[in-house]
Amino acid sequence: MNKVKKQFKDFWNFYRLTIYGNNQKETVKLFSFPTLIAFVVAFLANIHLGTSAAFGFVLVTSLIAVHVGRVTFDKTALISVAPFSPAQRVVFTYLTMLLNALFFFTAVSVCSAVVILILAFIDFCITGDSVIFKSSIWEQTFISPNAVGVAILSALIIFFAAIVLSHIDKTKIRNIATGVFFALNEALMLTVINIVGLSTQSGGVRRGFFLSIDLEMVDKLAHPWILLLVLGIIAAAVAGVSVWMVIKRHKSSKL
Repeated sequence: MNKVKKQFKDFWNFYRLTIYGNNQKETVKLFSFPTLIAFVVAFLANIHLGTSAAFGFVLVTSLIAVHVGRVTFDKTALISVAPFSPAQRVVFTYLTMLLNALFFFTAVSVCSAVVILILAFIDFCITGDSVIFKSSIWEQTFISPNAVGVAILSALIIFFAAIVLSHIDKTKIRNIATGVFFALNEALMLTVINIVGLSTQSGGVRRGFFLSIDLEMVDKLAHPWILLLVLGIIAAAVAGVSVWMVIKRHKSSKL
Protein backbone atom coordinates (compact mmCIF):
# COMPACT_ATOMS: atom_id res chain seq x y z
CA MET A 1 0.00 0.00 0.00
CA ASN A 2 2.82 2.39 0.86
CA LYS A 3 4.44 1.69 -2.52
CA VAL A 4 1.20 2.56 -4.30
CA LYS A 5 0.89 5.80 -2.31
CA LYS A 6 4.48 6.66 -3.17
CA GLN A 7 3.80 6.13 -6.88
CA PHE A 8 0.78 8.43 -6.70
CA LYS A 9 2.84 11.05 -4.85
CA ASP A 10 5.69 10.75 -7.36
CA PHE A 11 3.27 11.08 -10.27
CA TRP A 12 1.68 14.18 -8.77
CA ASN A 13 5.12 15.73 -8.29
CA PHE A 14 6.04 14.85 -11.89
CA TYR A 15 2.77 16.34 -13.14
CA ARG A 16 3.33 19.61 -11.27
CA LEU A 17 6.87 19.82 -12.62
CA THR A 18 5.52 19.64 -16.18
CA ILE A 19 3.90 22.98 -15.37
CA TYR A 20 6.49 24.66 -13.15
CA GLY A 21 9.72 22.70 -13.53
CA ASN A 22 10.75 23.63 -17.07
CA ASN A 23 12.24 26.55 -18.98
CA GLN A 24 9.18 27.92 -20.76
CA LYS A 25 10.54 30.66 -23.04
CA GLU A 26 13.33 28.70 -24.69
CA THR A 27 11.38 25.50 -25.26
CA VAL A 28 8.32 27.33 -26.61
CA LYS A 29 10.58 28.99 -29.22
CA LEU A 30 12.28 25.70 -30.14
CA PHE A 31 8.95 23.90 -30.59
CA SER A 32 7.13 26.66 -32.46
CA PHE A 33 7.17 24.82 -35.82
CA PRO A 34 5.63 21.54 -34.53
CA THR A 35 2.99 23.63 -32.71
CA LEU A 36 2.17 25.52 -35.91
CA ILE A 37 1.87 22.23 -37.83
CA ALA A 38 -0.51 20.94 -35.12
CA PHE A 39 -2.86 23.86 -35.92
CA VAL A 40 -2.61 23.22 -39.68
CA VAL A 41 -3.15 19.46 -39.36
CA ALA A 42 -6.15 20.00 -37.07
CA PHE A 43 -7.66 22.53 -39.51
CA LEU A 44 -7.21 20.15 -42.45
CA ALA A 45 -8.65 17.24 -40.43
CA ASN A 46 -11.75 19.39 -39.96
CA ILE A 47 -12.04 19.81 -43.74
CA HIS A 48 -11.21 16.21 -44.70
CA LEU A 49 -13.42 14.48 -42.14
CA GLY A 50 -16.31 16.88 -42.64
CA THR A 51 -16.85 17.52 -38.92
CA SER A 52 -16.04 20.61 -36.86
CA ALA A 53 -15.40 18.38 -33.83
CA ALA A 54 -12.25 17.11 -35.58
CA PHE A 55 -10.52 20.50 -35.33
CA GLY A 56 -10.80 20.89 -31.56
CA PHE A 57 -10.15 17.24 -30.72
CA VAL A 58 -7.09 16.85 -32.96
CA LEU A 59 -5.63 20.22 -31.99
CA VAL A 60 -6.01 19.76 -28.24
CA THR A 61 -4.65 16.20 -28.16
CA SER A 62 -1.72 17.18 -30.39
CA LEU A 63 -0.80 20.16 -28.20
CA ILE A 64 -1.07 17.99 -25.07
CA ALA A 65 1.41 15.56 -26.65
CA VAL A 66 3.77 18.34 -27.78
CA HIS A 67 3.64 19.92 -24.30
CA VAL A 68 4.97 16.83 -22.50
CA GLY A 69 7.70 16.31 -25.08
CA ARG A 70 8.68 19.97 -24.83
CA VAL A 71 8.91 20.19 -21.05
CA THR A 72 11.16 17.11 -20.78
CA PHE A 73 13.40 18.29 -23.62
CA ASP A 74 15.75 20.53 -21.61
CA LYS A 75 18.24 18.40 -19.64
CA THR A 76 18.95 21.31 -17.27
CA ALA A 77 15.30 21.89 -16.32
CA LEU A 78 14.12 20.98 -12.84
CA ILE A 79 11.90 18.18 -14.14
CA SER A 80 14.90 16.59 -15.86
CA VAL A 81 17.02 16.43 -12.72
CA ALA A 82 14.20 15.41 -10.36
CA PRO A 83 14.73 11.96 -8.75
CA PHE A 84 12.32 9.87 -10.85
CA SER A 85 13.38 6.52 -12.26
CA PRO A 86 13.44 6.13 -16.07
CA ALA A 87 10.51 3.69 -15.88
CA GLN A 88 8.52 6.21 -13.85
CA ARG A 89 9.26 8.96 -16.36
CA VAL A 90 7.98 6.84 -19.26
CA VAL A 91 4.75 5.85 -17.49
CA PHE A 92 4.20 9.31 -16.01
CA THR A 93 4.59 10.90 -19.46
CA TYR A 94 1.55 9.03 -20.76
CA LEU A 95 -0.40 9.49 -17.52
CA THR A 96 0.27 13.23 -17.69
CA MET A 97 -1.18 13.43 -21.20
CA LEU A 98 -4.20 11.40 -20.09
CA LEU A 99 -4.79 13.64 -17.06
CA ASN A 100 -4.40 16.83 -19.11
CA ALA A 101 -6.92 15.52 -21.64
CA LEU A 102 -9.32 14.58 -18.83
CA PHE A 103 -9.02 18.03 -17.23
CA PHE A 104 -9.53 19.80 -20.55
CA PHE A 105 -12.53 17.85 -21.82
CA THR A 106 -14.17 17.92 -18.37
CA ALA A 107 -13.71 21.70 -18.22
CA VAL A 108 -15.16 22.12 -21.73
CA SER A 109 -18.14 19.90 -20.87
CA VAL A 110 -18.86 21.76 -17.62
CA CYS A 111 -18.52 25.19 -19.26
CA SER A 112 -20.78 24.13 -22.13
CA ALA A 113 -23.40 22.84 -19.68
CA VAL A 114 -23.26 26.10 -17.69
CA VAL A 115 -23.66 28.24 -20.83
CA ILE A 116 -26.61 26.13 -22.02
CA LEU A 117 -28.32 26.38 -18.60
CA ILE A 118 -27.81 30.17 -18.51
CA LEU A 119 -29.24 30.55 -22.01
CA ALA A 120 -32.15 28.27 -21.09
CA PHE A 121 -32.86 30.36 -17.97
CA ILE A 122 -32.78 33.64 -19.97
CA ASP A 123 -35.02 32.04 -22.59
CA PHE A 124 -37.45 30.92 -19.88
CA CYS A 125 -37.53 34.41 -18.31
CA ILE A 126 -38.33 36.03 -21.66
CA THR A 127 -40.73 33.51 -23.22
CA GLY A 128 -41.98 31.55 -20.23
CA ASP A 129 -40.82 28.39 -21.96
CA SER A 130 -37.45 26.95 -22.92
CA VAL A 131 -37.13 26.65 -26.68
CA ILE A 132 -33.49 25.58 -26.25
CA PHE A 133 -34.35 22.23 -24.66
CA LYS A 134 -37.00 21.60 -27.34
CA SER A 135 -34.59 22.38 -30.17
CA SER A 136 -33.86 19.76 -32.84
CA ILE A 137 -30.16 19.81 -31.84
CA TRP A 138 -31.07 17.55 -28.91
CA GLU A 139 -32.65 14.90 -31.12
CA GLN A 140 -30.68 11.67 -31.03
CA THR A 141 -28.83 10.84 -34.21
CA PHE A 142 -27.31 7.49 -34.94
CA ILE A 143 -23.57 7.70 -35.49
CA SER A 144 -22.04 4.80 -37.35
CA PRO A 145 -19.39 2.85 -35.40
CA ASN A 146 -17.38 2.63 -38.64
CA ALA A 147 -17.46 6.42 -39.06
CA VAL A 148 -16.44 6.96 -35.43
CA GLY A 149 -13.69 4.36 -35.83
CA VAL A 150 -12.17 6.13 -38.84
CA ALA A 151 -12.27 9.50 -37.04
CA ILE A 152 -10.74 8.16 -33.79
CA LEU A 153 -8.01 6.13 -35.50
CA SER A 154 -7.08 9.11 -37.70
CA ALA A 155 -6.85 11.30 -34.58
CA LEU A 156 -4.77 8.68 -32.75
CA ILE A 157 -2.26 8.55 -35.61
CA ILE A 158 -1.82 12.33 -35.37
CA PHE A 159 -1.65 12.22 -31.55
CA PHE A 160 1.06 9.52 -31.38
CA ALA A 161 2.96 11.22 -34.20
CA ALA A 162 2.97 14.43 -32.13
CA ILE A 163 4.56 12.48 -29.26
CA VAL A 164 7.23 11.10 -31.60
CA LEU A 165 8.05 14.51 -33.08
CA SER A 166 8.20 16.28 -29.70
CA HIS A 167 10.69 13.67 -28.43
CA ILE A 168 13.24 14.34 -31.18
CA ASP A 169 16.02 16.26 -29.45
CA LYS A 170 17.74 18.00 -32.37
CA THR A 171 15.77 21.03 -33.55
CA LYS A 172 16.72 20.74 -37.23
CA ILE A 173 15.85 17.03 -37.42
CA ARG A 174 12.62 17.64 -35.48
CA ASN A 175 11.53 20.38 -37.90
CA ILE A 176 12.37 18.27 -40.95
CA ALA A 177 10.54 15.27 -39.45
CA THR A 178 7.55 17.52 -38.70
CA GLY A 179 7.40 18.61 -42.34
CA VAL A 180 7.69 15.01 -43.54
CA PHE A 181 4.95 13.93 -41.14
CA PHE A 182 2.67 16.70 -42.43
CA ALA A 183 3.16 15.51 -46.03
CA LEU A 184 2.67 11.83 -45.14
CA ASN A 185 -0.38 12.49 -42.98
CA GLU A 186 -1.96 14.64 -45.67
CA ALA A 187 -1.28 11.91 -48.25
CA LEU A 188 -2.85 9.31 -45.93
CA MET A 189 -5.93 11.45 -45.25
CA LEU A 190 -6.49 12.19 -48.94
CA THR A 191 -6.02 8.51 -49.79
CA VAL A 192 -8.57 7.45 -47.16
CA ILE A 193 -11.25 9.97 -48.13
CA ASN A 194 -10.81 9.27 -51.84
CA ILE A 195 -11.05 5.51 -51.28
CA VAL A 196 -14.29 6.12 -49.42
CA GLY A 197 -15.60 8.78 -51.79
CA LEU A 198 -14.75 7.06 -55.09
CA SER A 199 -15.90 3.64 -53.87
CA THR A 200 -19.30 4.83 -52.70
CA GLN A 201 -20.40 6.93 -55.68
CA SER A 202 -23.56 5.80 -57.39
CA GLY A 203 -25.44 7.33 -60.33
CA GLY A 204 -25.53 10.97 -61.35
CA VAL A 205 -22.41 13.06 -61.88
CA ARG A 206 -19.35 11.20 -60.63
CA ARG A 207 -16.48 13.12 -59.06
CA GLY A 208 -12.86 12.32 -59.83
CA PHE A 209 -11.38 13.67 -56.60
CA PHE A 210 -12.58 14.23 -53.03
CA LEU A 211 -11.19 16.85 -50.65
CA SER A 212 -13.68 15.94 -47.93
CA ILE A 213 -16.30 13.31 -47.19
CA ASP A 214 -19.26 12.71 -44.92
CA LEU A 215 -17.96 10.09 -42.50
CA GLU A 216 -21.26 8.20 -42.77
CA MET A 217 -20.13 7.26 -46.31
CA VAL A 218 -17.75 4.74 -44.71
CA ASP A 219 -20.78 2.46 -44.15
CA LYS A 220 -21.32 2.29 -47.91
CA LEU A 221 -17.97 0.56 -48.45
CA ALA A 222 -18.21 -3.13 -49.31
CA HIS A 223 -15.75 -4.01 -46.53
CA PRO A 224 -15.33 -1.03 -44.13
CA TRP A 225 -13.44 -3.26 -41.69
CA ILE A 226 -10.47 -3.36 -44.08
CA LEU A 227 -10.08 0.43 -43.85
CA LEU A 228 -10.39 0.29 -40.05
CA LEU A 229 -7.82 -2.53 -39.89
CA VAL A 230 -5.28 -0.61 -41.98
CA LEU A 231 -5.74 2.58 -39.94
CA GLY A 232 -5.54 0.52 -36.73
CA ILE A 233 -2.24 -1.05 -37.82
CA ILE A 234 -0.80 2.38 -38.69
CA ALA A 235 -1.98 3.83 -35.35
CA ALA A 236 -0.48 0.88 -33.44
CA ALA A 237 2.83 1.24 -35.31
CA VAL A 238 3.05 4.99 -34.59
CA ALA A 239 2.08 4.32 -30.94
CA GLY A 240 4.93 1.79 -30.71
CA VAL A 241 7.39 4.33 -32.11
CA SER A 242 6.14 6.93 -29.62
CA VAL A 243 6.82 4.56 -26.70
CA TRP A 244 10.31 3.88 -28.08
CA MET A 245 11.01 7.62 -28.40
CA VAL A 246 9.85 8.33 -24.85
CA ILE A 247 12.01 5.47 -23.52
CA LYS A 248 14.95 6.75 -25.57
CA ARG A 249 14.66 10.20 -24.00
CA HIS A 250 14.56 8.82 -20.45
CA LYS A 251 16.72 5.76 -20.95
CA SER A 252 19.41 4.56 -18.53
CA SER A 253 20.90 1.25 -17.49
CA LYS A 254 18.13 0.87 -14.89
CA LEU A 255 15.24 0.99 -17.37
